[in-house]
Amino acid sequence: MAGERLPLSDEQERRLDRLIAEYLAGVQQQGSVDREQLFQQHPDLADALREFFADEEHFHRWTEPLREA
Repeated sequence: MAGERLPLSDEQERRLDRLIAEYLAGVQQQGSVDREQLFQQHPDLADALREFFADEEHFHRWTEPLREA
C-alpha cells in the first residue's frame, strides 16, 4: 500500500530509538535540531523519522490548548 514503510530490523529499531532520544535531548537543550541532516545521515531511517516528526507535530497541535491553559 502507498504510504506504508517496510518493517525495520531490530537493529534499525534500536538506532531509531537512540536517534529519537538524541533528537529530543537536542531540542530540549538547543531548542531545535536539523531534521534534514538526520535524514541525510540516516537514509535507511528517514521514512521512520519523518513519520515520528509528523506524529510529534500532530501531538503538539492537539495539546497546545492544554499548554496555554
